[in-house]
Amino acid sequence: MDNKIIILDKVTKLFKSRKGRVVALDNVSVSINDGEMVAIMGPSGSGKSTLLNIIGGLEKPSHGQVIVDNIKLDKQSIAGLTKYRRKLVGFVFQSYYLQPFLTVRRNIELGAMISRMSKRQRKDRIDVLVRELDIVELLDRYPRQLSGGQVQRVAIARALINNPKIILADEPTGNLDSNNGLAVMNILRKINTDHGTTIVIVTHDHRVATFCDRVININQGQLV
Repeated sequence: MDNKIIILDKVTKLFKSRKGRVVALDNVSVSINDGEMVAIMGPSGSGKSTLLNIIGGLEKPSHGQVIVDNIKLDKQSIAGLTKYRRKLVGFVFQSYYLQPFLTVRRNIELGAMISRMSKRQRKDRIDVLVRELDIVELLDRYPRQLSGGQVQRVAIARALINNPKIILADEPTGNLDSNNGLAVMNILRKINTDHGTTIVIVTHDHRVATFCDRVININQGQLV
């Protein structure tokens, strides 16, 4: 497999702080193939979440080139990056970020409404996802009525609603117990295997890394 969907070339990311300039990423070059499932590992503050955010178009590099699915992210406007995220990327976060006042169905549906998917298409897509993720019975519940594992399944369904080519997951098992964490990783691996979805996971958990095809290690903003 040598079909690169994500390419970072000499990427540096600088932040300003009260103590001066902080180098979050330092001249990082890395590529990820279409259909790969990759873990990014490193200690706290190593730059792994910054790397994920740059791939997701949530942050721009200070220097260097970022190309995802032939789109030069470093050259995109804010509107261009928004369009890129809606079309190509699904996000899964440790803290879930579900809307507490919306039902499970409405939470999953949000991304599809923003992308202007028709009501019928949204319903059909949700019906498929909730069956795949075994959360059919949760559709009319609210996030406060769910377990941690159930909430993360809903978050995965929300990430998948627009059928993205890439899923970016930041510590997706961080708030889960061992059994629920294992279940979530099995779900992500199945999505990768069945649909060829490229999945990039930031984690500090070596058990998560065992599900992946490859591990990218980072420390102090540099690949190691």
